[in-house]
Amino acid sequence: MEPIVEMQQVQIFTLESAQWHGEPLYLALLQLLRRQGAAGATVVRGLAGFGAHHHLHRATLVELGADLPLIVIWVDRAERVARLLPQVQAMVGDGLITVAPVTAYQPAPPMLAELPADLRVRDVMTREVVTARPDTPLSELADLLLQGGVRSVPIVDDGRRVVGIVTDGDLLRRGQMALPLSIREALTDAEVAAAVPPSAGRAAEIMTREVVCARDDLPLPALVELLARHGFKRLPVVDRDGRLVGIVSRADVLQTVAHVAPVVAPRLFTGRAQRVAEVMQREVATVRPDTSLVAVVEALAQIEQRRVVVVDEQRHVLGIITDGDVIRRATAEERPGIVQRMLERLRGQAGAGQRQLVVSGRRAADVMTAPVITIHADATPHEAIRLMWRHRVKRLPVVDQQGRLVGLIGRAGALRALAQDQPSVGAPA
Repeated sequence: MEPIVEMQQVQIFTLESAQWHGEPLYLALLQLLRRQGAAGATVVRGLAGFGAHHHLHRATLVELGADLPLIVIWVDRAERVARLLPQVQAMVGDGLITVAPVTAYQPAPPMLAELPADLRVRDVMTREVVTARPDTPLSELADLLLQGGVRSVPIVDDGRRVVGIVTDGDLLRRGQMALPLSIREALTDAEVAAAVPPSAGRAAEIMTREVVCARDDLPLPALVELLARHGFKRLPVVDRDGRLVGIVSRADVLQTVAHVAPVVAPRLFTGRAQRVAEVMQREVATVRPDTSLVAVVEALAQIEQRRVVVVDEQRHVLGIITDGDVIRRATAEERPGIVQRMLERLRGQAGAGQRQLVVSGRRAADVMTAPVITIHADATPHEAIRLMWRHRVKRLPVVDQQGRLVGLIGRAGALRALAQDQPSVGAPA
């Protein structure tokens, strides 16, 4: 087994009798965490215990109706814990909550070493789908996309037939949101409220009505070709009667391929790309470690992918910086100006960049994420997929024999490598 990620374990101590809006608190907590895309949570029932009031709660044959202690154990990524913990605290009230770092391990499913060549969409799709109705308010859709761990929401009718779909991009372009959801994740509630005006619109007003869906019995190689050809990141999955039964993303596909033994992968996919160099993005935005934080912010605001690679004079990779990294690692003094500058650049407002930023002389090296997982240009796309999945990253800097940056490969490039048609060199990763 390999460690998949450093995570946090939250323990919430409560009682069976605790309520939240008329239902047991522990169930309300589980429903909240499930809706918000939490990695997992379990409720444990105690035999006895006492808390702040020093009243002993215990289970005996005489006290069959005893109000027993409960522990809700929630394991998740640190960023999601930080985002959801205020809601959890408000629900728990006087209950005790502890947070501790943990390392999660996950064995590869035994069947993955012997995947059948006729694998279907239904075998890799996600069955729990966050959906909305055409009359769902845009404010609710924004909350689902921001806090629900999803990037698209199928819009369904009473018969669970897909009538539209809303992505975070739709909200940005048509819903007139003030900033991308990737940046929203790094902001506080107060900063979001100040930057994003409330909207009275409904899902039907901005949803894409011509929705491409995948049948649940579609062969996996055909799905890969469909995703790669159209540049889709995810597709709703329907059964033969057209009812929504799941959603499948390129991440689902790559997760499956990451666990396929090299001798099995060629039976599933026959794409001709044999090297990462054939599918990588060659134009990569870079900065030096001593680049001013002001210059980094302006570079990020003008790049569609909103990330830059930090390299030295010989183009050796030292780190990587995203827009979220800059916001999260900004000091209290720096943060307002940095957020405002990014908003101005994203909106294309006149006069953007004229205001003096307060960055205390900080540089790219002060906010970059390091070390960075890289891959060699001569590695296979399958190796890139396994590496991305093992380290839970969406993109890998590509280096040559001397360790110098020569490109970038992301999920889209890796997916094209699996498709039947040879992708053009230098296309976006």
